[in-house]
Amino acid sequence: MEYSPGFWNADMDKKVVHVDFLPAEIDYHYSVEVDVVGDIADALWQINQVEATESV
Repeated sequence: MEYSPGFWNADMDKKVVHVDFLPAEIDYHYSVEVDVVGDIADALWQINQVEATESV
C-alpha cells in the first residue's frame, strides 16, 4: 500500500477488497469488506470467472 489508510479513507466510506498472500492487518481506517488470501493471479482469475458467470 502506497499511503496510510487514514489518508485515503479518513471518512471510512471506502469498501476495501484486500487481495494478498497474507491476511489484511486491520486498523481503524482499513476495515475490509472481503479478504482474499492466496495466489493473487489465481484469485483474480476466479473472481473474474464468477463475475462472468453471474453476468450472463
